Amino acid sequence: ATAGFGRIDKTLSDMSSYRQATMESVMFGFDSDALTDDAKAQLGRIASSTAGKKVFVVEVRGFTDSTGNADYNVRLSERRAEMVVRTLAAQHNIPLRSIHRVGLGEIEGESSREARQQNRRVDVTVYLPLTEQ
Repeated sequence: ATAGFGRIDKTLSDMSSYRQATMESVMFGFDSDALTDDAKAQLGRIASSTAGKKVFVVEVRGFTDSTGNADYNVRLSERRAEMVVRTLAAQHNIPLRSIHRVGLGEIEGESSREARQQNRRVDVTVYLPLTEQ
C-alpha cells in the first residue's frame, strides 16, 4: 500500500507537468443533487476523454447559488460533487484514485436569476500529462 501511495504522490506532486484536456460544467436543479439524463450523457462524454489513458487527473468542484444557509449550501455542493464522482466511478470505470473532489458551497455576487441558475453546477476538469499525445 505504501508503494502505491508513493507512486500516486509522485504522479501528482507536480501538477505543472499536466495540461487541461477538457472542462465541462454539469448543471443541477434548485436544491437538488440529482443528475438529469443530459448530465449523465455529459459525464459519459467526459469519461470518454480518458479512454486508453493510464495517467490522468479528474478535478470535481461542486457549487451552489447563494440562496439559503451557507452551511447547507456547502453540504449541497459536496453532495453534487459526490454524485458526479459516483457516476464517473460506478458507471464509467474511472478509478477513484484519479478523482479529486471538493464542495465549495455558494458563489457570491449573484445579481440575477440566470446567474443563480448558472451557479448550481459541478465543474469537471480532466488533466493529462504534458507527455501524453
